[in-house]
Order: sequence, then structure tokens, then C-alpha cells
Amino acid sequence: MFEKFEIKGLWWLPENPDKKLTGTLSYDPEDGAVLELVGSSFETPIEIFNAKEYDIINGQSSDEITLYKCYSQSMNVQGIMSSKYFANFVFKGKIFNKVSDIKFRYAVVGYNYLESWMARSSFLVTPNNENLTVSTMSQKPIVVTIDNNLRISLTSHVLNRWKVGTWKDGTTITLEQKALFEIETRIETHFEDILEIAYKLAQFLTLAINEPIQILAFTAKIDPDNQDERTGIDIFLTIRRELIKEDTLLHPLQMPLSLDSISGRFDEILRNWFEKCVLLRPIFNLYFALSYNDKMYRENIFLNLISCLESYHRRRLGGVYLSEKNYGEFKKKIIESLPVIDDEKYPDFKTKFIAGLEYGNEISLRKRLSSILLDNTSIISKYIEYQDQFIEKAVATRNYLTHYDKKLEKNALSDIREFYDFNLKLKMLVEICIFKELGLNNDEIEKIFSRNRHYSFMLTQMAKKV
Repeated sequence: MFEKFEIKGLWWLPENPDKKLTGTLSYDPEDGAVLELVGSSFETPIEIFNAKEYDIINGQSSDEITLYKCYSQSMNVQGIMSSKYFANFVFKGKIFNKVSDIKFRYAVVGYNYLESWMARSSFLVTPNNENLTVSTMSQKPIVVTIDNNLRISLTSHVLNRWKVGTWKDGTTITLEQKALFEIETRIETHFEDILEIAYKLAQFLTLAINEPIQILAFTAKIDPDNQDERTGIDIFLTIRRELIKEDTLLHPLQMPLSLDSISGRFDEILRNWFEKCVLLRPIFNLYFALSYNDKMYRENIFLNLISCLESYHRRRLGGVYLSEKNYGEFKKKIIESLPVIDDEKYPDFKTKFIAGLEYGNEISLRKRLSSILLDNTSIISKYIEYQDQFIEKAVATRNYLTHYDKKLEKNALSDIREFYDFNLKLKMLVEICIFKELGLNNDEIEKIFSRNRHYSFMLTQMAKKV
């Protein structure tokens, strides 16, 4: 995991390397990176109290440092000027003078729960009389070629940690296994794109493990074949420590998609994930927002999930009443036939009415939900008994939460328990859609749901009604 540090050194802007200022960089995984310059500033006296943004700030201490995506904050306390610069990213080990220069061909990324998800021990413990012999084995990397430019490898390494105590304590050797993803590109790729790949892997693991996954380690190399870059460039960013349950142990059988459960098809599933991320990005963002925010109101959870399903159907299956040509002609005739009314508000109303025709050809939410349920009835029928009623309630609730019209309230969800059950079923529908996009069949998806305690409880409740 990223560790706190503090570095004193000289700092400057790339466009003005002769003006080097003394300051201290403090980094905390939760609070981020802050560079403080006491008694000096990169700004002129006129602009010193105006917040400014800087793409890059360079630094030199025992290491070369680049601060990326920074903004300033200056204050005057008892006559002492203090300027602070907050950075989104810290590159330790390299000075970049331009944003376009921040390119890499290789990165190593660590995540929480990755070792539990991988679940492949590199240790062999052998009883030997009264002693135990512990030996280590190297794990063969799992390599997946995503496309012509990108290759991703899942690797596992054994770390030796020595602790020398007093003459009474002796020496302690700790063996630790670390799983990592290695990202390799054929051509130099900008950091933002490397970071996007790392975030896509985090989302994939969030789906696979059913816990919010974050980047906990990040090292990159511009040229992995260059012997001078053996140690790499360490990259530091902000994490949300409260989402990391360090005292929680997860067994692979608790996970929707442990590595063992998909080992025979891991390359296919990961390729599908990256391919579908392009088309389904808005759906994934809505869905994973729920994983990273467990304090969201039930109404917002509902709206997120409904938006997921509606957007998924629109992007994946389309859904219009008329062909584009026919609807264009229909819309044209409607606009031409609009009457002229002697009312000063008429122009605004006419503009609004015409704007409403833009999406008038799209099928309704009711039809989209019906289509998704029909396509997955063999799985979902065990959990949703009366599908027509379910759809009507979903549509009524979405309409009420969108408009808050008093006339719609009586048909919408209101009871807390009913909301919880309904949201759980909507979440299941979204997950079915995602799992199918990854190439999983109905039997595989049903096995995933059978391992989920929330969905299993739902089944037992359904059984009690029969």
C-alpha cells in the first residue's frame, strides 16, 4: 500500500527552470500530495491569492520528482507568506518537462484483495520430524493479449522481509506473496491511457470480487528493455482507505468470479471486458458508483440501476418505433402542422415541443425492461415471480422520482424493505447483462448468484411464499 512520505528539496516550473524554490512535499495516501513553499511562490504578487492550475511542477531532492495536475493555494499568516500546491499525481524517479512526455510502455499495478482473488500459493510447507520446511515456487504468469498494442499479465512474487532483533530475539524472516498486474504496450502510451487501463482492471476486479477495489501500488517504466530503468518510476495517487477492509478475509468461493472459477476462459473474459468497456462505459460507471458509495440513498440507487438497464438496452439493442427515414418524415410533418397561437409564451412552448420530438422515436422504459426480462427469464424467473407487476412498479417509481408528481406517488415504491428488495433485483438484472457481455452462459451465471448470500436469501424468501 502507498505509504506516507515527506521530501525537502528544490522546486521549479518547467518553463522557468532557473527559478528554483525551497519547499517540502508531503504525501498521504488519503489526503494526496501537497507541496508547501514558505516565504516564496511561483506566482507574481498580483496573482498570488488567485488559485492557479499547473500541469507540471518539477522537483529535485535525492530523487527526481514530477508533480502532475496541480493547483495553488496561497495565504498570509501573521505576515508570513505560505504557498501550497496540491498535486493529483507524484512521479518519483523522473523529471518530465511536458505533459506530452509522460509516456510509458510498462507498468506494474497492485490492488486490494488481488492475492485472495488469485488464490495460488507460492509456498510449499513440508513436515520434517519436529520441524517444518518452507520452500517457495515461482508462479507462471498468466498472460492475456488484449489487442495489437496491449498485453496484460497477472504475476505473483514472493517477498523476503528480514527483521533482525536482539540477541535474545534472533532473526525473523517473513515471506509474503504479492500478486500484481503488469501492463505492457508495444508503443509508448500516455500516462492517462495507462491509468485508464489500471482503472478498468480495478472495475473488473470489483465485479469479480464484489468489493470496491482500489490501486494500492503503481510503478512504471518508459522503456522496460532499458537496464537503467530497472527500478522504475514510482507513481503516487490518492486512495479511499475507508473502503479497504484490511481485517476482512475473503475466500474465493465467496467471490462471483474468482480466478479459479474462470481460469480456463480468463483470457477470453478479460478481452471481452476491455472490448465492451468502450461501448458500455456509461453503464459500468453507473453500476460501479454503487460499489464505491455505500451511503447512497435508496432512491438514488434505484435511479442508478434503472439508468443502467435503460442505457444498456439502448446501446446494445437500440430500440425505435420507426426507421430513421420514416421518423424523419413523421417529425417534419408534425412540425409543419403546428398551429400558430397568439400567446407570448408560444415560441418557448414550440421550441420545447420540437425538442421533445428528438427522442420521441425511442421505445419506452417499459418495453426495454420487458425485453431484458424476456431474454433472461430462465435465470430471473426464480427471483421475480410476477414480472409484469415488477415492470409496472419500476416504471411508476422512475416516473415519480423523476418528476415528483403527486399523482404518481401512490403507484411508486415507498416502503424501505420493498425498496431494498426491488433494488437487489434490479442489481441482479444489471449483473446478468454484464456477465453475458463477458461471455458467460446461463448455468455459469446461476452458479454465481448461488454463491451470493443476498441472492440466496432472496430465493429462500420466495420459497416461503409457495
